[in-house]
Amino acid sequence: MTQLIGALVPVACLALLASCGVSYSFSGSDSGEAKTVQVDVFPNNAELVNPRLSQTFTEQLRTTLVQQSTLSLAPRDADLVFTGAIVGYSVSPQAPTANETVALSRLTLVVEVQLNNQTDSKRNFSQRFTATRDYPSTQDLSAVEGSLMDEMCRELAEKIFSRALVNW
Repeated sequence: MTQLIGALVPVACLALLASCGVSYSFSGSDSGEAKTVQVDVFPNNAELVNPRLSQTFTEQLRTTLVQQSTLSLAPRDADLVFTGAIVGYSVSPQAPTANETVALSRLTLVVEVQLNNQTDSKRNFSQRFTATRDYPSTQDLSAVEGSLMDEMCRELAEKIFSRALVNW
């Protein structure tokens, strides 16, 4: 009997929270009163242009926001509106060696993001987010760019999600 009651207490607590209108996500996100999210396409305004980057980043941000929160994606007039642009995408040399060569190259992705929270303007922000990946200089960028770009887009989407919806 004690085990049955012990098993029912967490279920009853969750039911009570749900009936009170409290929204809770197991990712720890807090969308407040917001129910919908809009993510406009992030154009690539960087000097180095990868034709897939704009779409890849935009879709990754949309996916992360919807999968890790209780928000629904809306094409317009959403409670949370994310806009911005890719403002940096570059390769730079890292780790010079003794024989005047470079051992590593660094791919850097920078996005500028604005959040317009229609339900709580105190949560609005405008911020730059950066992700980098190093790769051996002996490899051609075209050989590693696809996987590195995907990793950086996921990392940036997580950073933006945390900044917007996780209040730690």
